[in-house]
Amino acid sequence: MNDLQDQVIVPVQMEEIDLRRANFWFVVNQPSFKGFLILFLLVVIAGFVVNESLLIILPALTLATFLLVTPLVVYFNTKRIFSDLKDFQKDVVFTFSDAELESNNERAHGNAGWDSYIKAVESKHSFNLFIQRRLFIVVPKRFIKSSSDLNRVREILKNNFGDKVKLQNRSAKRSKK
Repeated sequence: MNDLQDQVIVPVQMEEIDLRRANFWFVVNQPSFKGFLILFLLVVIAGFVVNESLLIILPALTLATFLLVTPLVVYFNTKRIFSDLKDFQKDVVFTFSDAELESNNERAHGNAGWDSYIKAVESKHSFNLFIQRRLFIVVPKRFIKSSSDLNRVREILKNNFGDKVKLQNRSAKRSKK
């Protein structure tokens, strides 16, 4: 492991809101979700162009239903997943270093080199480290102690993932609790 000054230690006490934000971010950023929205918007626009009310009403109702149901599905799925977690699974200390991501809780210790992950994405509220295409580790940014630690995590991810990392604009304001 590297010197302590090169590491960023992030003690996380996961809350349901952290998981919900990450899951909602994941669903909304899926190509199928975006494709579905674009398709229905195009059908609604086509209905206006040809002045056909049926082409406007049915897709608009379907789209509205989809936009209302999706957040509810994410909410209840996250609630179920979070309630299944044991307390020790919610309290994890992540240690970012140039070589690996280490995770510790009261019952387990794990470390994985960066080549164990397929990509990393920074969202507004978290860093999401993908183990598989649809399975990722959530590290809420609100537990990162300082802006220098936040920038160091970004640097570690950029150095290890290259073009497989998507980071937020560094000048964006840091999210608050």
